[in-house]
Amino acid sequence: MDTKDKSVIYLSDATFPVMVDYYPPFCRLFKWNIRQGTDIERRSLDKASSIVLSSDWSAASAIADLHQSREKVHVVEFGANIDDKDIIQHSFHFHGHLDILFMGVEWSRKGGDVAVEAVRWLNENGIDSTLHIVGIRDLHKHVASLPYVDCVGFLNKNIAKEYQKFVGIIKRCHLLLLPTKAECSGIAFCEASAYGLPVFTYKTGGIPNYIQNGVNGYMLPIGSTGEDFGRGIKSSLQSGELERMSQAAVKIYRTKLNWGMWQHRMERIISGMGTCHTHPIRELPK
Repeated sequence: MDTKDKSVIYLSDATFPVMVDYYPPFCRLFKWNIRQGTDIERRSLDKASSIVLSSDWSAASAIADLHQSREKVHVVEFGANIDDKDIIQHSFHFHGHLDILFMGVEWSRKGGDVAVEAVRWLNENGIDSTLHIVGIRDLHKHVASLPYVDCVGFLNKNIAKEYQKFVGIIKRCHLLLLPTKAECSGIAFCEASAYGLPVFTYKTGGIPNYIQNGVNGYMLPIGSTGEDFGRGIKSSLQSGELERMSQAAVKIYRTKLNWGMWQHRMERIISGMGTCHTHPIRELPK
């Protein structure tokens, strides 16, 4: 089949330039590698009729670093990888024990050590808490043995029994604590919002498209400590803000962070091919 005259949509969660010295695999590259990678992606984007990225962060890079026109760059956030039938009507209930979810397969990048320190601080400061760690295959024994840690391990959503276990855990938790140090977007944030879990994380990468401070969670500055996260969680719980953010998280999921909305916005882009700018770019990199 001849595809020369077919329109092309380029879909990604990041550009090559923003990944350099940000994600571990892209660190310490030679200058010629960086030039080559940037040139290859720029030529690919030049050939695309529309460019769809999952955050303002990556879209701004496509415009500033890869010289793409604003008119063909679109931002469409991802959704939650959970079946609609398993997303229940959520109501926030706290009965003296805080269940905190951590999700990720890369312990260091996802800020596992910071999450553990935050939950340790909470327990030492009057908030009885458990950190449920999902996704880590070989958790360090000194972490797994902590009395306030529930080591769930890696769960494969394609296996029915493990998927149901994942759903059961996220249903029982009150919030997602994921102090990730590098993130392009984060489907985990969509899944948390689907179940009304406010998110506490760092402000980095594409996360601002998924978390709004004081609405469905908080983004702390990079470098914030476990104690900083602990204090923020304790304050939100005691003031009633955590419950309010839980309700707001569900609304944000239903109106923005779901695959149905992703499909709707993609259909608009396809039907207009290059003429429908679905989401404004807030700012360009300096």
